Amino acid sequence: FGFALAAQLSCGGRPPPERREMLLLFSFVSAASGLTTTRRGFFVDAYAGYFASVESLPSRYEAALRPLKEDLFADMRSRGQRVVEVGPGPGTNVDWLGEPASYVAVEKNPFFGAGGYGDLREVPSDSADIVVATLVLCSIDDARSAVSEIRRILVRGGRYYFLEHVRSDDATYALGQAAVKPLQQLLADGCDPTKDTEADIRAAFGTIPKLQRTDLAPTFFPLSPVLYGVAVKSD
Repeated sequence: FGFALAAQLSCGGRPPPERREMLLLFSFVSAASGLTTTRRGFFVDAYAGYFASVESLPSRYEAALRPLKEDLFADMRSRGQRVVEVGPGPGTNVDWLGEPASYVAVEKNPFFGAGGYGDLREVPSDSADIVVATLVLCSIDDARSAVSEIRRILVRGGRYYFLEHVRSDDATYALGQAAVKPLQQLLADGCDPTKDTEADIRAAFGTIPKLQRTDLAPTFFPLSPVLYGVAVKSD
């Protein structure tokens, strides 16, 4: 059903009545899953370990993102720079980080073994020339505050390299994303596929000199729409 729904939504068409009924049913089941299962309390450590293990496996989605990352990091010159990476996870960006003067990880999941800080608010202000964060904001409840923190730790002229999956511009696809949101959050560390991440970044940085929006293959539903670019702290 997931692949069929993805194909229907990716074409921008309106699902037939029977497909809409299935979508509503799936939305109900998804919401029920989110209400009846929790990752807090007793289960938080077990879930963190599970998620770290899953994220460390080879991923078709990460492979599909690789050409976008090649474009994103094409002009990054990290030699002699202070780099902070937010949510490095299993190290999917290591090929592009180069040889910075210093590297600091901000990673909340201790099972990734990244060291560094566990929270952006712990990082000193004006301490980074470059901040890298990919597929991070989707799992942060207050993404706008997180982007403001990223801006705070950058020096004037510092650059924020981002890549995030986002809510689709297509209304039908976005409806599907909303339907599966509770289940997606349950299975993927709070990942919300319905966020307007561009608005959050613009609220902190204003103009974004380099910004691209694209769609991956329909089989990656609900994570096909992707936004990536470079924001600069101007003052």
